Amino acid sequence: RAESRADGRRVATYDFDEHARPTVVRAGTRDLPASGQVRLDAENGHLLETSLELVDQATGLRGRMVVTYGPSARFDVLVPESMQESYTSKTGETVTAEAVYSNFRRFETAGRLVPN
Repeated sequence: RAESRADGRRVATYDFDEHARPTVVRAGTRDLPASGQVRLDAENGHLLETSLELVDQATGLRGRMVVTYGPSARFDVLVPESMQESYTSKTGETVTAEAVYSNFRRFETAGRLVPN
């Protein structure tokens, strides 16, 4: 764990590396071990940012995804604000993308049990 300051708040950063097999992300039958970081507000534990990195050793493809989180007037939790992705081939070609999220809504459902 490391601590820093960002936007006037204390930020706790946790690094992770996936070691167990099978891995969460796979390419067919190949394991793609992930690594990355989770950044939290050190005062209240709110999630601020996540990053995930993958490398396919068989193809040389590298991927990195970063999601930032922020407040929403409609919810009591932080919600995703944006996601940046980049993928680089072993020849150096890079593809990048960005998604920006807004207009969050709450969906609810209800049910009841009816005896037979």
